Amino acid sequence: PPMAVYFASDVHLRLDRPDRGRRLARLVESLGPDDRLVLGGDVCDFWFAARQSRGDPTACPGLASLARLAERGR
Repeated sequence: PPMAVYFASDVHLRLDRPDRGRRLARLVESLGPDDRLVLGGDVCDFWFAARQSRGDPTACPGLASLARLAERGR
């Protein structure tokens, strides 16, 4: 059966731009069981951890959806 391959690059997740995390989460959650996701880099913004230490990075919907995908062995 055919499989879809999705590419995402320069997502630049950051806690002060939650819309980015929500968009990535929608993409990840829409993947079918045989679909593939290729992350081409810059998933997190440079400032994500360096300058936003007051927030909880695990609260980012995009990172949470990627973690769930990895837990499923994908």
